[in-house]
Amino acid sequence: MILKILKDKRSLKFESFSVRGDKLAAKLPWLRLDTILMLDLSRRIDTPIVLKMLEMNKDDIVLDVGCGDGKQTVRLFKANSIVGLEIERAAAILAKGRSRSIGMKNMQVVIGDAQNMPFKNSVITKVLCNCTLEHVPDDQKVIREVQRVLATDGFFVLTVPNQTKRLFDDSVAVKFVSKWPQSMRKIFLKKYFHNLNDIRNPSRIVELLDKTQKHFHFYTLVSLKRMLRRENFEITLMTYYEKVFGAAAQNIKYMFKGDLHLAYTVSHVLFPILLFLSWVDRLLSVNFNGYGIAVRAIKKK
Repeated sequence: MILKILKDKRSLKFESFSVRGDKLAAKLPWLRLDTILMLDLSRRIDTPIVLKMLEMNKDDIVLDVGCGDGKQTVRLFKANSIVGLEIERAAAILAKGRSRSIGMKNMQVVIGDAQNMPFKNSVITKVLCNCTLEHVPDDQKVIREVQRVLATDGFFVLTVPNQTKRLFDDSVAVKFVSKWPQSMRKIFLKKYFHNLNDIRNPSRIVELLDKTQKHFHFYTLVSLKRMLRRENFEITLMTYYEKVFGAAAQNIKYMFKGDLHLAYTVSHVLFPILLFLSWVDRLLSVNFNGYGIAVRAIKKK
């Protein structure tokens, strides 16, 4: 299948140089368990949303743009064929290893740039772009490329951070963290700030956090609609997610991101609590603006 949709077979060089790597990755003792349980708060929150929007069937060819280490890509198993596109080699090998660890045979991973996708025109039936667009310098070009590779009437599902909600939540988080003792700020924020006094400047903390997490863009629903319409997409479904409790859970998680090892430890320890908060959020805060925006658009003729 992969040969039929690639416009340049040289893109398959990934398959040759990674075959040993993904076999080794598949044998990692924690990988199968992590793949099944998906101990990732962000993916636990947005995966049900995007799967519902995609409405996959057994005839679909689904492209996951910016698939990362494949945590969510393996959840697209209902499709006939799944292709993950990832620019970082290590993450792509891990994604392929995940699919091997649970015996998936209909998933391929290709190394490539979302701004210049290595696929033929109109060969994909559905495209997922989850928490990827904001990390790409030319986000409009990514949407243009999706329009090119997607078949007519195909679904384009994407999620992006909400600029409006982010400004409110960041200001709350900054006020809270700025009251921490110096010793706590050194532990949790040492990787972000050379000068810990920066923590008292809200605009400075937001700027540095975005730079560290490689966030080039944030969006409003209006700006996202404008970008999609420019490339001949029609929005058919939109929702906010990570609202009251979900946003609070994410803020708790990100406060520990200053130390990567500590962040993973804390995230796993607090995972049941944070996941419960996100479930409460989905039940109670239906009409609230959210931390993220999820959109489904259709490619018009």
